[in-house]
Amino acid sequence: MSCYQQAVDDFRLQIQMVEMELSMLCQGEEPPAYLESKVDELESKKLKLMSGMRYNQNARNAYWYVTARGNKDN
Repeated sequence: MSCYQQAVDDFRLQIQMVEMELSMLCQGEEPPAYLESKVDELESKKLKLMSGMRYNQNARNAYWYVTARGNKDN
């Protein structure tokens, strides 16, 4: 179960890095036209990272559920 939590923590760190890159490019205003493709690329990357984080969070929760349930079915 801890491997899933470690993956979620890593995804959070990567998302923070992407957000920092975005803030450096935009600096609180609309990015210039020549940076639009880079901004789109970073936003797509952030979406993929969030999807991966969600997958690992769900896997961690499922693993917890199965182990917490134990042998209650028997």
